[in-house]
Amino acid sequence: MKLADSLRTPGWTALLAGALIWFGFILIRRVADQLTSIICFAIASLILFHVLFWLLREATDDKALKIIDYMYLGLALCGVFGIIDLQSKIAKDRYQFVVSYYLPDLQKVKPCRNPKGKECDFATSMLNIITTPDPTYFATTKQLFTMLKGWQDYKLNDEDTTKFVSKFSEMTAVLDEDVMPYLRLARSGENQFIWYYILAASLALRLTKVTVELFKWHVPKEDKVAPEPAAEAIATS
Repeated sequence: MKLADSLRTPGWTALLAGALIWFGFILIRRVADQLTSIICFAIASLILFHVLFWLLREATDDKALKIIDYMYLGLALCGVFGIIDLQSKIAKDRYQFVVSYYLPDLQKVKPCRNPKGKECDFATSMLNIITTPDPTYFATTKQLFTMLKGWQDYKLNDEDTTKFVSKFSEMTAVLDEDVMPYLRLARSGENQFIWYYILAASLALRLTKVTVELFKWHVPKEDKVAPEPAAEAIATS
């Protein structure tokens, strides 16, 4: 079977997988119960892949099945990326817990004896920004903190910021160690579920491949027939 013929099944499979993932995006926005939706989606994907491979049973060879292996492994790898979103969600919750724990004390020691002073402005900005668990915002807050600490170290500030700087430094040390290495810009809102739809489609494809091999819905590789021994040359008299 030619390579072009071997690519027929992977080509149709890729189109179906793409359509299923696109349908997954629709389900995310229209269905409230995502667990039930993903289970039904996995069953529907399994049925559709079985129908497709049954229809293409005469055009599927061993080479095509090997290409399918790469396809479902690639989809599964994309599905596993959902762990990144989950890890980021946990880190976000941890971030908010740490900030909420330190915020009351920081508000108490905020250098705002002069509400219009530069120290008060910096401290207020830092506390407003740090409440949002975002790597970019966190970096901005650290820059403001460095400037405020520099004023303190070089005695350029008009008000004592020692307590505020010390408590803020304690909080950012906890965030740096326990949160920031795991905090990423995860997919927003409901869209994070798309990874599980991709994983469901990959598992359905893998189970279908087992069915194809079990029921021989493909053109198996022909067994190599050992060449017959050449006839002995007739001795010439």
